Amino acid sequence: ERLSRTHIARVVRQHPPVAVAGVFVAAAMRRIMESALLAAGLAVTMAETEYEQSETFMGQDFFEPFRWSFHTAEDPTHGTVDYLGYATAAIQGLVNATADRIYMGADHTSIIDSGAGRRRTTSEGGPRGRPSVRIMSRQSYNGGLFILSLDHMPTGCGVWPAFWMYGEDPEHIWPTWGEFDIIEGVHDANRTMTTLHTTGGDCDQAEVHKDKQFTGKWLDGLDKKADNCDVNAKGEWANQGCSQGGPVGSMGRSFNEAGGGTFAAEWDPEGGHFRTWFWPAAQGPPEDVSAHKPQPETWGMPYSYFKLSEDQCNKDHFKDMHLVFDITFCGDFGSPTFAGGCPEVAKQMTCEEFVEKHPENFTEAYWSLRGLDVYQAIRPVNLADFPGGPLQAQPQHRQWPDVYGRFGVPVDTFGEDTFPHGQVFAPEPPTATPSQAPAGDAGATPAPTKQPPAQAVPDGM
Repeated sequence: ERLSRTHIARVVRQHPPVAVAGVFVAAAMRRIMESALLAAGLAVTMAETEYEQSETFMGQDFFEPFRWSFHTAEDPTHGTVDYLGYATAAIQGLVNATADRIYMGADHTSIIDSGAGRRRTTSEGGPRGRPSVRIMSRQSYNGGLFILSLDHMPTGCGVWPAFWMYGEDPEHIWPTWGEFDIIEGVHDANRTMTTLHTTGGDCDQAEVHKDKQFTGKWLDGLDKKADNCDVNAKGEWANQGCSQGGPVGSMGRSFNEAGGGTFAAEWDPEGGHFRTWFWPAAQGPPEDVSAHKPQPETWGMPYSYFKLSEDQCNKDHFKDMHLVFDITFCGDFGSPTFAGGCPEVAKQMTCEEFVEKHPENFTEAYWSLRGLDVYQAIRPVNLADFPGGPLQAQPQHRQWPDVYGRFGVPVDTFGEDTFPHGQVFAPEPPTATPSQAPAGDAGATPAPTKQPPAQAVPDGM
């Protein structure tokens, strides 16, 4: 039999040495345990990283202010969108939470007049674009395993949704603390993009190879594959970062028609990687995921892999990152790809005009979540570390940070976004097929500022 150091660490955490004599007691425990193990002929081995659930976001309290803040400032990616606070979004039917479903969508009934198809800024007054939502977790993280189950995600011409993470505060403006885009796409893309964004040129993923470390594909940059995470990397589109494409059916209409699926995104700075997996609904996730005891090492090769190492991409590029859901329209990614992604519509009008004047085309612009769980790693402990102090898993996240938006824009207000215990819930949307969204629901906005070719959606999308 084998006794893992992780198990030993759990025992010691449950019965820690007293503080006064901690060093001596711990040292004695170490000697006793080593002697006992050797006498019994047991091998103390390093175990695979284990994960324990730290949070689950489902339930009627999903939108409570201690969990998420609503972005109500202008869209930093210049989308034709008007982000609403919680109260307004709930009244308009754009957000809803029940025990087993979370709905976030965009308006699909209103004709918007922001000035002849031109995005209007807040200072000009009037609507900024199609009403939608963008939310950011209060909690920030420095690693973890994030598992999201969906039965629908936003799609359609002009639509740019994303589920992603980023870090920022007033002294560390994006992307100083990095960005990890888990799910992102535009228009009618049928496969997700998974991407890292950093500063500096020292986060190069050129040594990461398809079919050796991941099953997806590198997306194309200007004149090379997009394998450098620097937002200003040569040979890549502005803010493209290092970007990999997921499997067909991991995004868009094909994803929705197949009943959705489950994504698992692992950010493991100690293990030295970002890894992401996808399981379509028909296949279902592994049993250990359903049992809330995930074991990533048993899942096979991920569709996306990025390496973290001191000489290739230092883990310090990523810090205190928050979870974000959003749905925006057009903007820095959707507008330059509109002609390539929606050629027939683009012959008649701009992306902005289409978004403002044709609400009937945005019934598919909504997220429908069936599960969102966060897990933190339990690190195997070396027995040689016992005398050094208490043994306990170090928390890899902190709560209630100062919350700022990308480029330093505050995302929180204390007006309609703040509501105490009497949370207002919109009526439960009726069951919807992929071709018919619940009345009053729609999408949210992403924030990565990518600019791929002006006349075509990136290869493989």
